[in-house]
Amino acid sequence: MVSTPVHAADSLLGALDPLPYPRRMRELALRVRAMSPLRPVLDELEARGAYERGIAVVAASVARDTQWIAEHVADADPFVRGHALRVADSLQVPDAVYESALGDASEVVRRDLLRAIVVGRRTALADRLVDGLRCGWGDAEAARLLPGCAPETVARLLPGLFHAVTGWKTLAKRHPRAVLDAAEQALATLPEALRAPWWSRYAPAVAATVTAEPLRALALLERLRDVTSTDDADTAALAFDALARWAPWSPDAPTVLAEAATDLTDRLSWRAAANGLVTAAAGSARGARGLRQALRTLAEAETAGTAAAGPAGADGVLYDADERRDRPARRRVTYLVARLAQYARSAAGAIRPAAVAAGELLAAYDAFVPQAAEIAVFHLDLDAEPERLDRLAALMEGRPALAARTAAELGDRLGRGTLEGDPDVLLEAARRLTAHGGHSQGLLAAALTEAIGTRTGWAAPWRQQLRALRRHPVADVRDAALNQITAYE
Repeated sequence: MVSTPVHAADSLLGALDPLPYPRRMRELALRVRAMSPLRPVLDELEARGAYERGIAVVAASVARDTQWIAEHVADADPFVRGHALRVADSLQVPDAVYESALGDASEVVRRDLLRAIVVGRRTALADRLVDGLRCGWGDAEAARLLPGCAPETVARLLPGLFHAVTGWKTLAKRHPRAVLDAAEQALATLPEALRAPWWSRYAPAVAATVTAEPLRALALLERLRDVTSTDDADTAALAFDALARWAPWSPDAPTVLAEAATDLTDRLSWRAAANGLVTAAAGSARGARGLRQALRTLAEAETAGTAAAGPAGADGVLYDADERRDRPARRRVTYLVARLAQYARSAAGAIRPAAVAAGELLAAYDAFVPQAAEIAVFHLDLDAEPERLDRLAALMEGRPALAARTAAELGDRLGRGTLEGDPDVLLEAARRLTAHGGHSQGLLAAALTEAIGTRTGWAAPWRQQLRALRRHPVADVRDAALNQITAYE
């Protein structure tokens, strides 16, 4: 019996349908290699639905049907188009196919084609297309193609397209000198007032060249440091933000930020420096050291001024409940701690090591125990280091109001719906804190019990833990436990 394309397609689909994906692909490859001729079967599959067309493009790839793949590099179906573009280079699909496809491609298809030209390093094609693409579709589309162009083309066009580049990694990796040349040219022509905004926008461009051209990139950084000394607060804010992104590569960047954040004579731009310092701490160990440097300087200034009741800041005045200033060093520590707390809600993993180290530093100063506790309750890794809760409780001994506030913050953190904290690990922590018998330990145990008990629907171990807290020797702890409800009347 002669098999028709319809029968062959039906047989293929029937054999593949019950198989899991990995076996389905292996079976498809085996059957495709046994089919001759294959093209009528591909045409039959293509005439059917999206699933069948997806099978067809994989089959054409296995069979190395260059013509079929070339006809589908601009296919409207994203799966078919994506797979065809991924194998086009290995099948040596001609440049002319891409050039022709770009003529009437939609925006989505055009961008996929441009990305494939760049990835496939079709340099001659990119050089041939980029000027026409810029005229027809604008700077943004030409900038997408720029990483695939030859060095001389990039050098010619990048100064005019610098503003349109959105992803610098590939461009800087392939053409670092051209990127730095264009950056230096742009900075040389800008008035001083516009250099900080330029750095705020284009710092990633220069940073992307550090691996290939470290000396030139760091030389440009020196210009950024000059901008940070401006008297204009808005300009300084932009400059400090850009400087923070350099912390992983520049040994001096965190130091510059720390010095600016701790300069008590500067009341205009210290917040921008502090913001940059926290950003730097989230990005590198060097930035974290800068954060600790700033906190230590501020804590020492506050402590020395309080002890002597005399000069504390660089301007020689303590400023204690004055009309215009009140403990400026303390206010800046509080601001840095608040910024760390904000990071805990949005990027806890990135900032956690730096934050925990900052909290331990502040814990050594009695005047900053509340700030140390705030950092700890926001940043402790409750899954990996629950024993740090014991240290937190000990830190708050003799400060019942702080213990109550911290316990409430711990409960809020666990109740935000992030499902943070392993119930079994935290149950052991709650039992240990309860057994201690102390006030702060008991309040932390009560917060853990309410949050995780509620999350688990008051499973039996947590109800037993709650009973233990209701017999606690400290009245505040008993009251907190009695206010928790496992079942309503």
